[in-house]
Amino acid sequence: MKPHLEDVKQLRRAGAKYSQIAKELGISLTTLKNYREAHEEFAQALADEELNLRTALANVAEDGLFTKLRDRFIDEVVVREVIDKQNEVRELREVKTRFVPADTTAIIWALKNRLPTQWNKDEHELSILRGKKIEADIHAESSSEDLGKMIQDRLAGYGDSNE
Repeated sequence: MKPHLEDVKQLRRAGAKYSQIAKELGISLTTLKNYREAHEEFAQALADEELNLRTALANVAEDGLFTKLRDRFIDEVVVREVIDKQNEVRELREVKTRFVPADTTAIIWALKNRLPTQWNKDEHELSILRGKKIEADIHAESSSEDLGKMIQDRLAGYGDSNE
């Protein structure tokens, strides 16, 4: 398999699963896995390409998110069927430019996840307050009731509310 290392790396980088790589090489999945376990260089190459794939996917996702954060114009190809002078149906293609406003949901998500101390304070503070309330309720109701069940009941109640 060593002569195929670059092919395997390319396949993995492109997102191929181990079963797809094995099929491409004309071997069984078990053979591929056994080879990976027996050859550290091969295992490391697969792991490196997995990391490269994840990094590439994250970059694409971030690019998509950044695109949605801004107002933009996009070109769309609109295809219509028209009847020409000879009564024949033809396709007419037009390029139309359309305005797409920034996606408010994407903006909120980006702010809450990229700047959580600034934009996600409420959720953090609410979480702390819920914990303190549960603690106070437990102390107030301390009885022979199962403590674990009491905590689960309290947490389940918070999950159902719209606070």
